[in-house]
Amino acid sequence: YDLLKKLSLDVFFDNSRTWGFTLVQFDAFLGSMEFIRSEEYCSGPVCSVLRAYYKYHNSEVWLDLYDYAGIPEIGVRIRLDWHEPMSCLKLSFAHQLSDDPEFFTGSCGETVCRVRKSDYDWPANEWKDGKFIPYSLSSEEFSMIDWCAAVSNGKTAAFFAPDLHSCDHAENQLRLTIVRPTLYADHAPFVQKFDDGWMDFGVNYRSFWIAEYDQVPLSALPKYSNARLNNGEVREITAHAAGDQTGKYEFFRLE
Repeated sequence: YDLLKKLSLDVFFDNSRTWGFTLVQFDAFLGSMEFIRSEEYCSGPVCSVLRAYYKYHNSEVWLDLYDYAGIPEIGVRIRLDWHEPMSCLKLSFAHQLSDDPEFFTGSCGETVCRVRKSDYDWPANEWKDGKFIPYSLSSEEFSMIDWCAAVSNGKTAAFFAPDLHSCDHAENQLRLTIVRPTLYADHAPFVQKFDDGWMDFGVNYRSFWIAEYDQVPLSALPKYSNARLNNGEVREITAHAAGDQTGKYEFFRLE
């Protein structure tokens, strides 16, 4: 329940077409999905599931949080029934770190520190009631591979998401892009063809993990992400002998 209170599903206007050319960031906020209710969907010695229901105009979302015994991360499964054209849906994680955490994303064989900027070039802080109030630094929309994280004072908030590839950090929240319906193969300078229909409408599913760590080094995040994302469903290992003249092969058991 504590994690659920930190999450929101936020909707932004999106007319950047299929490939997002010229997109810098999603800053046209349309509203948040309405939280309807939550319930403990199941509870047992191995796993418990908390399900939350949300609604926005003609769309509904089921958000399941999986708490596994002995696993520090929380599994997430989202069922989307989405019917909002020209929109981007983000899962926002109000991580409650400092007002100025560093923002990192996984990349191809590398960890990247992403640039953030204030809406104000100067001053860096606002003087109010006898003290400086820091402006919240926001990032642009960035690509990611497998994970993204906010890090501050040894504390980390992260998403491990193998099938989602876009994120940002704004309003002191780590925000993962969940869905952005677009017209099929729609890009400038060609005229939009609404008869081609919308992609990512109707029922879709997303699965990923949310992590909150204390005193975990940045260098460990790719390894932690790999431990959650590479499992029996996505990796298969086989080996066999070179074979003999008959073309038959002996398969080995790999423990």
